[in-house]
This record gives sequence, structure tokens and C-alpha cells, in this order.
Amino acid sequence: MKKLIPVILIFSLASWFFDSDKKQDTAKDTVIEKKWFKNNNTFVIICRGWPNESLSGKARVDSAKEAALMNAQFCAKDLFDKTVDVVRNGTIVKYTIYDDYVTIEYSIQQNGLRKHYKESDK
Repeated sequence: MKKLIPVILIFSLASWFFDSDKKQDTAKDTVIEKKWFKNNNTFVIICRGWPNESLSGKARVDSAKEAALMNAQFCAKDLFDKTVDVVRNGTIVKYTIYDDYVTIEYSIQQNGLRKHYKESDK
């Protein structure tokens, strides 16, 4: 019994280290790559989207594009007050396709947009 306790302790510590490595890897996968104001009326955000793992081919790329679009819209929505409709005022500038994800450059245009940017995120 005395020999079993150190063995259990070693396995517990090993599993804790392996779990923390996985958490660090997922932390590297950020949704927002970059965001900026082009001018007082135009805001640009670049976001990532990951595909549905069960898909392949064009469907896989399309699911990553949809995820990137949703990420851009949801993230941008949180950056502005409720007077800004980021879906209606937003346009897709371009998609960039990578092996494991897709990025979207999404532009939001509205007169005086900079005034509606939330202070806490400046």
C-alpha cells in the first residue's frame, strides 16, 4: 500500500501537466487576429473560423468560412453600442483559406461609427 501512493501521485501529476499543455495550445488559437478603424466611419476586423471536423473538401472550407463570419459579427457586436447593426452595415472584404482555419476581413461602415465604439475596449 505504501508503494502504491507514490505511483498514484506520479500519475496524478503527469495527467495534470498534460491537461495544462492542452489548455495552452487552445489559448494560442485566438479568434480576433486584428482590429482597427480605417477612418471615423469604417471599422475593420480580421477573425478566424475553424471547420466542422466531420466535414471534408469544399464543405469543410465553407463551414470554416461561416464560422469566421459569425465570429467577426459576434466579436464586432460586442465592441459597439446597440445603435450599430454590424450585420446590416458589415461587408465581407475577403477570405483567406489556410490548412486548419479560414480568416475573414470584415468591414463595418456607418456614419460616425467611431463615436459608438465602447470606451472599455479602446
